[in-house]
Amino acid sequence: GSDAVMVALRDLELASSGTYRCEVITEAPLFHTKFGEGNMTVIELPESAPVLEGARTTYQLGDRVVLNCTSMLSQPAASLEWYINDQLVTQSRYLKQYKPHKEPDDLETAVLGLTFVTRRSHFPKGEMRLKCVAKIATVYFQSQETSVIETGFLPRTQAEGRRHSDHFFFFGSGAYRSSA
Repeated sequence: GSDAVMVALRDLELASSGTYRCEVITEAPLFHTKFGEGNMTVIELPESAPVLEGARTTYQLGDRVVLNCTSMLSQPAASLEWYINDQLVTQSRYLKQYKPHKEPDDLETAVLGLTFVTRRSHFPKGEMRLKCVAKIATVYFQSQETSVIETGFLPRTQAEGRRHSDHFFFFGSGAYRSSA
């Protein structure tokens, strides 16, 4: 795969990372020499998408959410981000940063925790989406997402009925006004 302008390297290992130098010398009689060098980093990508741990299927308003996102066995460790309903979580008080865990063969496992108390704004239409994204440079992007529902969520038509000053009772699919 190598040619006059490119060198192809095969069967690289993590230890192959480093500074590489290329030198070109012209023929006689001048023997001009040019060289260039650059750093190369060999990356070992995770074999799977990140794993979410601790998510329940339902939460009530005021419940504490405690989750971990784990991206296993890569070099370097993946960079992790949490999203709540497609909004990147940037508040450090919600995030628990863990130091990458060293694994055999110089691989690393990355873990990022997410902890917060649920509010009404977390459940548009009674559902909350939690997503973890794992990235390594520009060559790896994987995500894992889960949806959870708010227990006690009323469908929109019933919730709208409760906003009126009249008293409404709900039986099956109909609403009946009281004479109070």
